[in-house]
Amino acid sequence: MKFIDKLTSVIAPHNCIVCRSEGAILCESCYLSEFVPKISSCFLCNKATNNFSTCQNCQRKTPIKQLYVATYLDKYSQEMVHRLKFDRLYGAGDRIAQILRENSPPMSKDTIITYVPTSPDRVRKRGYDHARLIANSFAQMHGLACLPFVAKINATRQVGANKKQRADQASNAYTTLKRDVDPKRKIILIDDIITTGATLGACVKIMKKAGYKNVTCLVFASKA
Repeated sequence: MKFIDKLTSVIAPHNCIVCRSEGAILCESCYLSEFVPKISSCFLCNKATNNFSTCQNCQRKTPIKQLYVATYLDKYSQEMVHRLKFDRLYGAGDRIAQILRENSPPMSKDTIITYVPTSPDRVRKRGYDHARLIANSFAQMHGLACLPFVAKINATRQVGANKKQRADQASNAYTTLKRDVDPKRKIILIDDIITTGATLGACVKIMKKAGYKNVTCLVFASKA
């Protein structure tokens, strides 16, 4: 799939989503001017913290201890995700991975990259899992392994759901996959956009229950 996208980009080059210049899905100039790095803060209350840690008051509300966010959610970051998910623009996944790379947590050589999986029915319809594409590209840039640790077991969609509904849906939507991996190894869990954190929290919770305690989240964009 990526080969076809690269071949297409040579025959008919992508246009930058910001300035519409030819050559890349997001040119370097527009990335530097439009994509503002997210300031380190608690993902739940937005209080300033060090290294994107969850603040002390919010730690009782979520199993997530650290959630790094690369940039803010606006029309451009949202378009990049949309173009990857629905327009089969695989180059957008590589560009998202590059932006994540520039705003990622510290990682050792034995860190494992994983991702929040898309439901099986949407993978069948699209022919790919967009989160897996981002995670694979990110892992390759760092020379790290990328493995699935979580599987989605239903087709529940959270679009339009309120905070409580999202939490209830997410708590029953995922299961862990058996892996022959040292549970002490650091794992980076990647997702595209965070809204309430219910999905990431559900994935972290079941991973920790399976013995993987050292899980850090990394997300492309959030609203605040």
